[in-house]
This record gives sequence, C-alpha cells and structure tokens, in this order.
Amino acid sequence: MLSLNQIGMDFNPNEVTYNYVSGLILSNITHLTDLNMRFSPGLNCIVGGRGTGKSTIVDAIKYGLNCGRDLSTCTLLDKTMKSDGQITTYFNFGISRHYKVEAKRDKKNLNFTYYNDDGEQQQPPEFKIDFII
Repeated sequence: MLSLNQIGMDFNPNEVTYNYVSGLILSNITHLTDLNMRFSPGLNCIVGGRGTGKSTIVDAIKYGLNCGRDLSTCTLLDKTMKSDGQITTYFNFGISRHYKVEAKRDKKNLNFTYYNDDGEQQQPPEFKIDFII
C-alpha cells in the first residue's frame, strides 16, 4: 500500500484524468425502449441474453461519437433505428472538458451536433474510444 508521502499530498483517488464515455441516450430504436444510461469512469459491463440489445448499445456508442456517418455499414443500427432516431452521447475529457454529441438520423446518414460547457461547437475534438469485446 502506498503512503501519502509516496503519492503526494495532492493525490485524489476520485479525480478522473483520462477520457471516457459518461452516458448514452438512445431514442426511436425499434427493439429497445428509449434508454438513458450513465457509465462509470472505470470499468463498465453490458450483460444480457441473446437479442437484448448489447451489440446495439456498443454500435450506438461508436456511431454516437462520429466513428462513422453512413449507417449502411452498421446493418443492425441501419435496420432498427427509425427515421427520427437519435443517439446522444456524453464524453468527458477527464474532469475538465465535457461534451455532448447529438447524432440524428437522416435517411442513411447521421447528422452531428456537438456541445461543450460553452455551447454548440463547430470544430469538436476527436473522440477516441477503445472497446474490449
């Protein structure tokens, strides 16, 4: 176990210094009731039986952070997201910068709007994420 002298007096174990997806809202996806999920900055697990929407949630996070605009490359979301469907993703850069990304369906594509604490952003940063499946 580390002592305060070894880690420094300013160490705060609750301070998050890395980037993470902090939440997800899905609406108008046929096989899921509208979802509002919050995630821990640590480890998150999505558990469920076959056909319960686990893969849809993972794909929605990827597409919700603009890792692709053309829904035809994601067969599952393309088939299940209604024409007025929306993915809202919350992304935190540590504890200092918080973003909300709204992805709204328009035929085969998603249109994105980005917000941070200052309001709508025209040139958002890149939202890098890793998944272990």
